[in-house]
Amino acid sequence: LHRRYAKLSIGQAVNITGIDPPAPPLATLTLTVDTLAKKSVDPKRQLEVDTNRLAQTALLVLENQVLEKGQSIALDFEGMKYEIAVFNMQALDLSKKKKKKTGDPSAATAKEDNDVSMGQFLEQTQLTFSLAEGCKGLSLEGDHVADGGAGS
Repeated sequence: LHRRYAKLSIGQAVNITGIDPPAPPLATLTLTVDTLAKKSVDPKRQLEVDTNRLAQTALLVLENQVLEKGQSIALDFEGMKYEIAVFNMQALDLSKKKKKKTGDPSAATAKEDNDVSMGQFLEQTQLTFSLAEGCKGLSLEGDHVADGGAGS
């Protein structure tokens, strides 16, 4: 998946450089979920994916990573291999801090219509999941299910 996304062939030399300017921190991130091995899931029997545990695993594996919209990632979760793809993301609006009624500034929030094509996934990022388009045999359960999404 990673070579396919980056359009690399086996043995191809790759030069790595830092991102300048740095990618913005993400306020929200929606990832689509599908099985990597399509034959391993019976489409007649729904396999429930607990998005609470999946979110913990994604955070463990991807925290501090810079992600790009459309990027596919292979993820081993509870013995199954999944294809996770970046569907949507919004950057934190660090320039605008809302004030609570007490006058204290709150944490930075997601700016309306602040979709970005690249950003850094942090522990504070609000993570949601949706089924990939055409995904069969999976159902998402838990607190991290996106409203609507790609395949819902």
